[in-house]
Amino acid sequence: MWSEVHWLAQLRQRLVAQDSSVDLQDDAAWLLQPNGGWLVTSTDMLVEGTHFKLGESVHEWSTPEDIGWKAAAVSLSDLAACGAVPTGLLLALGVPCDADATMVNRLYDGLFACLEAYEVPLLGGDTVAAPQWTLTSTVLGTVAEGHPKAHRTLAKPNDVVAVCGWHGLSAVGLHAIQQGIEGFDEAKAAHKRPSPLLKEAQAICNATPRLALMDTSDGLADAALKIAAASGVTITLDFEVIPIHPELQAFANTQEDPQGFLSHTLLYGGEDFGLMACMPPEIVLPQGWTLIGSVEARRLTNDDNGSAFVVFPDETVEPLCSDKTYQHFTTPVPEGSL
Repeated sequence: MWSEVHWLAQLRQRLVAQDSSVDLQDDAAWLLQPNGGWLVTSTDMLVEGTHFKLGESVHEWSTPEDIGWKAAAVSLSDLAACGAVPTGLLLALGVPCDADATMVNRLYDGLFACLEAYEVPLLGGDTVAAPQWTLTSTVLGTVAEGHPKAHRTLAKPNDVVAVCGWHGLSAVGLHAIQQGIEGFDEAKAAHKRPSPLLKEAQAICNATPRLALMDTSDGLADAALKIAAASGVTITLDFEVIPIHPELQAFANTQEDPQGFLSHTLLYGGEDFGLMACMPPEIVLPQGWTLIGSVEARRLTNDDNGSAFVVFPDETVEPLCSDKTYQHFTTPVPEGSL
């Protein structure tokens, strides 16, 4: 079965053939403006049956409000991954013909709640009849002249690696919801209504003249692997210093293999929408950021890309594996995933 990674690689080749300056390695497109600044834009889709389910059996954790919130949050997180300041959002909404109008209004309630929380206006969009609920959100943002352009390609040997936000928490929330487990309220909230780290991204961009930055929506391992590949470097993470949310630890302690669950979920659990940055070692980290690793010259791998590793407390070193990260078209969708 073909993969999103292979398809994007083929698309990059076509762009190069057109002598295009577009780079598909970031979370958004960068358009140079006459004033020397950048217009940043990104598009995301949420599709019923893949990203969420609607129905009485899953109503309490796949509400229209949650879906509307998430449609805005995932795209705003792409702007955070570029250090951009949001300008506005457009939403294209596909609605089944037999949908209840109340559901549509509730979905927009969630959308506006997220936009108001981050002071971002809704600029417009489109609405069409569709076989299933589909939300396509497009965001616009700006990076002013003189501010760093936070490309994934800008990590360099001797950089440090820092993260912001909790990781593995959303996955715990999904597990708790699916299994009908009470408590774990912060984890459930992290899964239902993720919080894009726009201010935290601005803070790290203001602290350094150069950085590689991306969000961790597909997990810490995914971010490390993609930055390493794009920058042609090797990234090593120190497992012992990665922040662990108490609810992740508590949930792991209920599992048959607590340490195995903890390490896999912390590294590969997705939909947390945290941030990972690589920058010069002399940079003073803003509040909320934690140093978790280092960057070195590239170690060649089979595909000639960068590589990433994790060092565990017992000094065991393991390569991070892209096959364990979420892959469209090849990874089964968790039952009831939002």
